[in-house]
Formats: sequence, structure tokens, C-alpha cells
Amino acid sequence: AHEAMLEALAGRRGIVERRDLHAEHAVAHRQLQPVEGERVRHQAAFAADLDLSELPAPHAGKIDYRRDILPILETSCFRCHGPERPKGGFRVDNRASALTGGDGGPVLFPGNSADSPLIHYVARLVRDMEMPPTGKGDPLKPFEIARLRAWIDQGLDYGGANQPERARL
Repeated sequence: AHEAMLEALAGRRGIVERRDLHAEHAVAHRQLQPVEGERVRHQAAFAADLDLSELPAPHAGKIDYRRDILPILETSCFRCHGPERPKGGFRVDNRASALTGGDGGPVLFPGNSADSPLIHYVARLVRDMEMPPTGKGDPLKPFEIARLRAWIDQGLDYGGANQPERARL
């Protein structure tokens, strides 16, 4: 159903750019979710369209941002989603920006990694939204996705600070 919705949006709107398709997809989802109180039900419906059994289980231990998450973000995310010209308007280098999301809306839901679209993207469950995109970096390894899931499930702690991280390019 999720794939059919993307294809229908693309065909109906003549969309060829992936970022435009993502924005249209997010708008369609927001139209299905008119009030904030329905967000959890909507997230569950969206996740039901994906095969979540393909997701690695969240890491079992306590996540430390600087040790476990920052290296993943620096290697795979900051180049396109850091402070300088973030693609799709999405920044992951600080908590406030990460929670706001980008042009397509929020993609991280603290306490709920299974319903967080960013996890679907890095796990390559959503065609044409794989992160990092082909040619822009290596796909994340299952243990990295497991750590990201645990980080989200544990509240998306940025090490006690909400200041942007500088990417080491």
C-alpha cells in the first residue's frame, strides 16, 4: 500500500525528483492525520505497510551519544544532513533540528524507533528513500541500525547538549 501510494503520487503529480516525491508523500500522510491525537495511530498504520521484521532489533545496552551515535552520524549523515546546506531541509546534527524534521516533516519519534521513518530509510525498507543514497555512502550495517534504534527508543539523547555538532569533513 505504501509503495502504491508513492507511485500514485508520482504519476498524478508528474514528480521525478526523489525529494519532491518525499515531500508529497509527507503531505499525503499529514492529510490522513488531521489532529495530533491521531499521530500514534497514523504511525502504526504507516509502519504496517512495511515489513518491520527486516529491521535489526534495537541494541540492548545503554547508548552513549558520543561513543555509539556520533561516529555513525559523522560517517554517514552529516555530509548531507549537517549544518551546511542540509538536503531536504533535514539536519541531524542537533536534537531540535532532528525532531523538527525536514521538508517532509518529522522522521524521528523518540521512544518509537520502529515507527520512525529515518530507521525505515537507513534500513533500506522504503524504495527510493534509502539512506545514505546509493553512491553517497555505504549502507549502514545492522549493528549501526540497532544502535540508532536504541538511541531513538532511549529518547534521542544528544549527550546532554542541544548544540549543533560540526561535521569532520
